[in-house]
Amino acid sequence: MDSASPLRRRAPRQDAARNRERLLRAARTVFAEQGPEAPLEEVAKLANVSRTTLYRNFASREELASVIYAEGMVAVEAKASAVADEPLGALALVDFVLQLQIDHRVTAPALTPAGDGHYADYAERTQQALRPAVAMAMTHQVLREGVDLLDVLLALRMAEVNALEADAQTRAIHHQRGRHLVMNALFTEAAVRAFNERGPAAEVD
Repeated sequence: MDSASPLRRRAPRQDAARNRERLLRAARTVFAEQGPEAPLEEVAKLANVSRTTLYRNFASREELASVIYAEGMVAVEAKASAVADEPLGALALVDFVLQLQIDHRVTAPALTPAGDGHYADYAERTQQALRPAVAMAMTHQVLREGVDLLDVLLALRMAEVNALEADAQTRAIHHQRGRHLVMNALFTEAAVRAFNERGPAAEVD
């Protein structure tokens, strides 16, 4: 047996892993700057790989975007767990998701109740993540009267449109106005004031 053959076998696997990570890093940057409809050629170019290499790793745009969103989904679940017992935890969680929308710009499919394909389980995971914090908010009368989990999910889904703005300055302005509208529509004036005074960082480790 050729003693060098294991090394030769490992090298292509290591190269493939590096290429995949480079593609993911590039996609995060390109999608954040140009949105999820950005040409995949831009992703391949930034990653310094060929389109063939890109499609060898990700068969479609949806597959690539779903991997990036999965990272955000895990972050939302971690955040939800961290603030579940906080009276103002729902505000921190909603604020966190709104920021993900503007930073990642690939979150809309997860908030669609009838998600399918690569996003099939994300709507349910999003609901499960938000449910404890929303229940706590209802217990402490932090939500406005009549507001429930469905309202929170719908508000987040509507806010997603701000992330689709092509112009960065317009996107930032609309995000700030949208955040103000969402927070004040869902939560009581006293809760929003208390959250803003403490700041999002006070709710995050």
